[in-house]
Amino acid sequence: MKHLTITLLTLLMSIGLIAEEETIDIPPIMPPSYSVEGNYIGLIQCKTLYEMYFFTFYRLIAGVDNPKTFLESEELKMMCDFDTEKIRCGYIEKFTEKSNELAISQALSREDFWSEKDLTEFYAYKMFEFATILEKEGIEDKELGRERLAKLQMADDLSTCTDYRDYVDGNLKVDIGVENHEQLEEISKKDFNELSLNDQAMMHLLGRGVKQDFKEAVRLFSIMADEGSEYAQANLGLMYANGDGVKKDYKKAVYWFRKAAEQGNASALTSLGFHYSNGYGVDKDHEEAMRLYRLSAEQGNWMAHRNLGYVYKEGKGVRIDLVYALMWFIIAAGAGGDEIADSEVQDLSNQLNKSQVKEATGLVDDCVDNKFVGC
Repeated sequence: MKHLTITLLTLLMSIGLIAEEETIDIPPIMPPSYSVEGNYIGLIQCKTLYEMYFFTFYRLIAGVDNPKTFLESEELKMMCDFDTEKIRCGYIEKFTEKSNELAISQALSREDFWSEKDLTEFYAYKMFEFATILEKEGIEDKELGRERLAKLQMADDLSTCTDYRDYVDGNLKVDIGVENHEQLEEISKKDFNELSLNDQAMMHLLGRGVKQDFKEAVRLFSIMADEGSEYAQANLGLMYANGDGVKKDYKKAVYWFRKAAEQGNASALTSLGFHYSNGYGVDKDHEEAMRLYRLSAEQGNWMAHRNLGYVYKEGKGVRIDLVYALMWFIIAAGAGGDEIADSEVQDLSNQLNKSQVKEATGLVDDCVDNKFVGC
């Protein structure tokens, strides 16, 4: 292991990613929102990050090369043929397609932000750094290794790219209070003026029966939030978090999420947990995030189930446990029809042995029988 660590560092130096001149600094990837330009930038970053994931592990096997050369070679395609990597490769394609779509519609160009060389060198360097710490964690102080990983920008960027997987799969709207689509269809058929202010706000937010108007949605949700509606509070928090109709403000988002969470709102509990997990508007606190996710999960919230899957998969405040991660992803995929969770189920099922997969499915049965308490 120690020899391999030295090889990693030597390799990094040999391709020019550790040099006297540092690579250009790329800011953290911002979560998807209604900002088209922001989403375009995030998609480009996530596409490059995933490509450099493959570059990193291919170079460990095949030797030294330039990341740009790797992207133009057949090696990337060959790696994508492995069953365990098909999902991640599929998202490289989806990120590419969606970013091209936005570029054409908005006359955007990657070169207006960062060159391909800047991005590949930055993420190649950061991915090597991440991989090196992961490797050392297996032979040195594991707790220290987890702490170091949690502080890396790469850890947050990998998590944010999971949100972009939601974005390209069309699941982003799910986070904005649309929990019962059948009810939404019924509401859409009614006279708009007879709807509650909460329902009117949702119609403005989604552009159903009226022109899409985020500012009007904010105004209506604000009225009901001040009157104590947990539904309005949860959705107002999301609008501040995403910058929909208002200036993005994580502290205000946290304020409204907390108001709704205090009333036991499952969606708000999940959203508040997500903000604690990522340090948005509050100090990063994985233990508090876990507590909030569990409270939401006990109400059957599938997004909390999925987030708990990532907690165990990525070791956010707990030791990495892929069996428990698989358990939660199976629950999320089954309860919410969540395609992201389903892809994680396939990915982990390929990584784990048959005994571990069987153990995870047994834990699913126990967890469901106990109504998600104590899982």
